[in-house]
Amino acid sequence: MSSKRVLIITYYWPPTGASGVQRWLKFAKYLPENGWIPVIYTPENPERPAIDHSLEADIPAGAEIITHPIFEPYGLYKKLTGRKADESIQVGFVSDAGESGLLENVSRWLRGNCLIPDARRFWIRPSVRRLTAVDPWSRFYYNNDLLFNSRTRRKQLKLEQSVLRDASRVVTVSSLIRDELQQIGERSVDVIHNGYDPADYENLKYDASSSFVIAHTGAFQPAANPEKVWQVLSRLVQTDSSLAGDLKIVLVGKVDSAIKECISRNGLDAWVQYVGYVPHAEVMRYQITSALLLLCILRTEGAEGIITGKFFEYLASGTPVMCVGPENGDTAAIIRECNAGDTAGFDDSEAMEKIITGAYRKWKTGERHLTDKNAILRYSRREQTRVLAGMLNEITTSTATAH
Repeated sequence: MSSKRVLIITYYWPPTGASGVQRWLKFAKYLPENGWIPVIYTPENPERPAIDHSLEADIPAGAEIITHPIFEPYGLYKKLTGRKADESIQVGFVSDAGESGLLENVSRWLRGNCLIPDARRFWIRPSVRRLTAVDPWSRFYYNNDLLFNSRTRRKQLKLEQSVLRDASRVVTVSSLIRDELQQIGERSVDVIHNGYDPADYENLKYDASSSFVIAHTGAFQPAANPEKVWQVLSRLVQTDSSLAGDLKIVLVGKVDSAIKECISRNGLDAWVQYVGYVPHAEVMRYQITSALLLLCILRTEGAEGIITGKFFEYLASGTPVMCVGPENGDTAAIIRECNAGDTAGFDDSEAMEKIITGAYRKWKTGERHLTDKNAILRYSRREQTRVLAGMLNEITTSTATAH
């Protein structure tokens, strides 16, 4: 098969860790077997939310990596707010320290109204010069924290519309976001979901834990705080001594301080283990050995269209999922399709308790939940990359024909 080259421009690339790197890293990994050699353009000195060298193993041998130094505004932000130089910054300059002070609010206003479309804007023009020789970003969940004025909102929308108008093809991650983009841009938009990499699970097998483990992996943001879940669990450990003796809540990744405070208010500190950030390869071990995986959709406008990247790894683990979010959302639909667990509405305490106690009974009797493996296969990174390669072939074929 003859190979063609495709340029991938991505801010997030190994050794950067966390969820932002996964989508394009996995596409790059599987593009060569579909006849495309990835050429990666990425900053030489990005602000990294985490470091994970294990991800470098997924970079294909034939990939060309182009880097270029850029100006980052994060250093100035850290000085203004008294942060350490090596402290990671949350997306959108949003702090997890609770109430915001004056400097924090000024920084958010500057970020929202001067750094358009976002804080990475300073690498755009240098990158264009270097290389020349959307989901709907105007509705990102953290935008409400950035103190946008009306002029900024209009400019964000105008930029979004220009991308939709000028792109040869537009791809997004869920059907609801597709519908929104089609309305904004008045053009067709394709969906390629995120996915899981089967290779990440090749050497893993289910081994029941001695505790009834409810786990959450990945960044845990305040907008995703499942307060009703903590309330239900608090009630259960007080009324069910057997469950109280077996329960263990494992939170892998950065957990926002507001969530920790909520857990403490509900008297659950004795049952919670905060693991912190671990290399991606280790995350799967926590997923596959748990009895129930907690998936929390951000409680924000457009929640029905949110499908987190970790969700597909949850699917691949075979561990049942308790999704807290819209029961008519895209994530809930995939859970039903794959028989991967259940969804409870944001405030549906009764459904949450039913899901938790049902999972506990199965764990207690040694019964393993059975997902629909054939349905899950269509969400593999290899399959998703095959779809992307088909789109690239269509674009290059139509361009060649036009000329």
